[in-house]
Amino acid sequence: APSDTDVARTGHKFTGWQDEATGKVHATADLPEITSTGKVFIAQYAPNECKVTVKAQPEIGGTVTLSKDNVADDDGDITVDYGTTLKLTATPNTANGYSFDGWYLNDVKVTEGLSNDGLTLTVVAYGDKNYVAKFTKKCNIYINNVKKYTYEVGSTVELSPALSDDYYSKLTVSTPSNLAVNIVDGKYVFEMPDGDVHFTSEVKPYRYIHFATTENVT
Repeated sequence: APSDTDVARTGHKFTGWQDEATGKVHATADLPEITSTGKVFIAQYAPNECKVTVKAQPEIGGTVTLSKDNVADDDGDITVDYGTTLKLTATPNTANGYSFDGWYLNDVKVTEGLSNDGLTLTVVAYGDKNYVAKFTKKCNIYINNVKKYTYEVGSTVELSPALSDDYYSKLTVSTPSNLAVNIVDGKYVFEMPDGDVHFTSEVKPYRYIHFATTENVT
């Protein structure tokens, strides 16, 4: 008699043997008793369910939608039969300066199944999957009203105060006023906020400088 292994099929569960003549399904891996010749039994299967989830990172960066058979699902997740084709679409929040970086699965950037300039990803549900649409935004750092640097929002910024062997630049935050800046190993260190950063700079000779391991800059 067939075993559970014999009737296994990837992505499906075995539901029984169907008598071709009568249509009756016997819900067992064991074949029913055959009492006459010419009997035909057909193995019956049902697809497993798969949950596919999408999210935007960061949430303010844009929106994401799932669609099956061209019908959109905006809940962020959908449960479908194994082997179902889905389309994932990302829309960046361009009004707030964000652009689309790409689709990621398990922190690995997806490079296949893309269309619509990479915004749309077509996938086949072969198990539970969590997809992330990553959006990025770059903002500027100004010193004395002159644009000096451009950094991605959320990245770590390290500014060296050194101007020469004899002088350094003492930086003071103008905006945003609540920006948390620390001096670490002689550098101004902070996380790039969602918006431009303005510093004022005052040139000082090195004989007056004193760096602490961690010191708030106001």
